[in-house]
Amino acid sequence: MLDYPESIQKQESEAKNSWGAWLAEVKPWDWFVTMTFRDPKGVDYDRRGISYCRAAVANFIREARWYGGTRSKRPAVPVGVFAIERHARGSPHVHGLVLSPGRRMAMVDWGWEKYGITRVEAVESRGAAFYVTKYIMKGGPECLILDHLTPGA
Repeated sequence: MLDYPESIQKQESEAKNSWGAWLAEVKPWDWFVTMTFRDPKGVDYDRRGISYCRAAVANFIREARWYGGTRSKRPAVPVGVFAIERHARGSPHVHGLVLSPGRRMAMVDWGWEKYGITRVEAVESRGAAFYVTKYIMKGGPECLILDHLTPGA
């Protein structure tokens, strides 16, 4: 068994801390979202499963623009960053941060109806950004989902 040199562990820890700090400051995040998808037939963490997660997150973020009011009002631009967790149970699972003026229970209800277990919690600390970063670092680039994430936008 190969040991991880201490220097590499330190670099990974520094990278995780840097990413987490940046993500915590890049936007004033409103919501921490976790979605555990129903077991879609034949979807695991191959390319098809990752594509499924990406499409589901894009749909969730797109719907988030309507949560703040009626569809007759001009929608706010939703912003989100998500990471795919390689969940032990085998079905796709994501954690993310969303900037949306929306109503929490409307987002929860929509997610449950369309995809499965959905939790939406108010972001009260920088900890949520570090939690999402944990899965970005664990899963690598294919597990990162960004939507409209531009500084100052």
